[in-house]
Amino acid sequence: MWTVDGCRSVAQASVLALAALLCALMGCANSSSAPQDKTDSGSGTDGGNGSGADSVAGGDSADAVGIDVGVDVSDGFDAASADVPPMHDMMTGDSAGQDAASDTVADVAADGSADVAADAVADAVADADPVGDGDAAPADIEASDGEADGSTDGGLLPGEDLVPLLPEPTAWKFSEVAVASGVKWAHERIKNDEITSLYEHGSGLASGDFNGDGHDDLLLLKQCGPTGYFLGKGDGTFADKSSLLTMLNDGVRAAVTHGDYDNDGDTDFFVTFVRRPCALLRQNADGTFTDVAAAAGVDAVGHFGAAAFADLDRDGFLDIVVIGNRSYTEETLMPAVGGCPAYKKGKSIMTMMMSTGADASLMLRNLGPKAGFAFTNVAATSGMLGAAAVDQRPFTDVSVSDLDRDGDPDLVLADAFGLSATLLNDGKGHFKDATPTLMPQLSYGAVAVTCSDLDNEGYPDCLLTDMHSDMWAPDSMPLSAIATAVRYKGFMGPMDGIGDNPTGPLFGNSLWFHKPGGPYSEKSMAWQVETYQPWGHVPADFDNDGDLDVFVVSGMSNPYPYVANLMLVNLGAVMVKRQTQVGLDPPADGAVIANKLLMGAPYVMSARAAATIDFDGDGDLDLAVLNWQHRVHLYRNDLPKGRSWLDVKLQGKAPRDPFGAWVEVRAGGRTYWRALDSAQGYLTQSARSVHFGLGGAKAIAYVTVHWPDGTKTKVVAPPANKTLVVGQP
Repeated sequence: MWTVDGCRSVAQASVLALAALLCALMGCANSSSAPQDKTDSGSGTDGGNGSGADSVAGGDSADAVGIDVGVDVSDGFDAASADVPPMHDMMTGDSAGQDAASDTVADVAADGSADVAADAVADAVADADPVGDGDAAPADIEASDGEADGSTDGGLLPGEDLVPLLPEPTAWKFSEVAVASGVKWAHERIKNDEITSLYEHGSGLASGDFNGDGHDDLLLLKQCGPTGYFLGKGDGTFADKSSLLTMLNDGVRAAVTHGDYDNDGDTDFFVTFVRRPCALLRQNADGTFTDVAAAAGVDAVGHFGAAAFADLDRDGFLDIVVIGNRSYTEETLMPAVGGCPAYKKGKSIMTMMMSTGADASLMLRNLGPKAGFAFTNVAATSGMLGAAAVDQRPFTDVSVSDLDRDGDPDLVLADAFGLSATLLNDGKGHFKDATPTLMPQLSYGAVAVTCSDLDNEGYPDCLLTDMHSDMWAPDSMPLSAIATAVRYKGFMGPMDGIGDNPTGPLFGNSLWFHKPGGPYSEKSMAWQVETYQPWGHVPADFDNDGDLDVFVVSGMSNPYPYVANLMLVNLGAVMVKRQTQVGLDPPADGAVIANKLLMGAPYVMSARAAATIDFDGDGDLDLAVLNWQHRVHLYRNDLPKGRSWLDVKLQGKAPRDPFGAWVEVRAGGRTYWRALDSAQGYLTQSARSVHFGLGGAKAIAYVTVHWPDGTKTKVVAPPANKTLVVGQP
């Protein structure tokens, strides 16, 4: 899997040689059974999106472009026992993707959803001034002291009607428009790396309104060549401003996160590298950037992966979590070639996995304006796993989320070659490993993790996508011979038998739902989110029906067969694959490109990361997909009209970006929940806004922002199909 230029089969043999040892260490089951039969189901009908650009502000006012991120309107359910078909049924699948006939799902109601848990009631809705498109009075704003509102527990407000849930849309397509939109940029990997290494894990990207003009922009990382920086014009096209980020081009770039670390009102970036100092790009008043990493004390050097801004100690300033990975390079310096930087030669997979070397993860505490917004690393004294003084555990990705809804950010850490972990914050920036009690069987080989409210009950639900538990299959095995939606008991795949490892971690994707009064419960098989060779993933309401879907980036590229990226559409308590129907599979340029060679064979399309972006400002979420050694794909979401939405942009007092704030929206007789996230997805961060699809609801009763400090702000009767900017009083 990890080899380049023809070495993957050797590396894979090394991995398989270690599998028995890994299973012995991790408690893999040693039984044999056949895969479960899992077939997609679901139907589609008409739908669409609205549009609009004016915004109404709570606290501050601004014009903005609408974006969407929806919330699920259903309850999860426990996995039921599935019948096990004969062994030969395992050898079925779909070589063009992951819509195999062996992917079954329980029958789902046509409306695809259960009842919504409505946890809050708006007081004084009847007295609200209506909000129009410009002439009406502004929305009423209420500041709260944090005391809980009453709950209707699913009931209706006075005078409120329950709007029926919408079925799946028909005539829904994504159109690839990167070149036509002015984004002419391709990912490049390092040159002359003769040994497979973790360099193949790729690079990330970021989306959002970086220059404050109300239009979404893109930042694209690569290992070799110029970083891409494209500013949206608001008409669906971009201006190439990559010359502003040339200071990043002298190293192998890995991940990016963005936030306003100095509370001056603009977007700053933190970028990680492989054995080159990290960069902290402070945005200047003219839109240029200055790398202040050295002056700020964050110019650490190592094998770093994901990073995320978050106010870990709740002092009003954004801190930075930086994830340390395995030491996967040697000391041999490979020379710069053309536009590619010099780099350290990669270790073979066998050498890397047999060694214990890892770079410590960092917890960089922001010291605020009195210290010139410098940082100090407090990982070793704050309980951060992977800190040198605590242990040498390497990780790959991080999700910052308030898992227990106590107002402070917690962490979920994904490890692509070992045990993932959850850390709970004590409110002062000190963390405790809560994995055994909170999520006791996290995925063993998880590359990426996101936490979002998939079942709309006001708590984050965490999805870990596990790439490396799928590496039991040799690269010569066609996808049609692999059951892509089953989970095995061990690292050896079918040889270990189908099912869950009873005594240790799960070998496959895992999906953890909050369970009131107790630990999280794992429901990946019930929700049908087990996939094959996944990388990053993006939860978002792509069809504006009110619940979160998930886009999953997949596939290894040469010499492995093509594996489709997945669009998992949320039908209420189950996900169904819709990538073919909506035009995402086969991808733009084709699944295999005959006139482009990689390792002496036609190039097999694959990607590593993706982000949501509403670059045309029409209120439905588009996709930017960072392909491996290929041009970036920008998919415009052409959702038919008729589905409402709301985009909420938050302006906190301190920090300016109140990551971890929860937004509650009441519309159509239902209550929807979403949180403002920092970095989400593999090495990636999408826009710093909260988007809701509202389905058929045409009016909004209220929006309540639950700020991290416990206070609340209520906006009564804002208009739908607009951007709402809410400032913290």
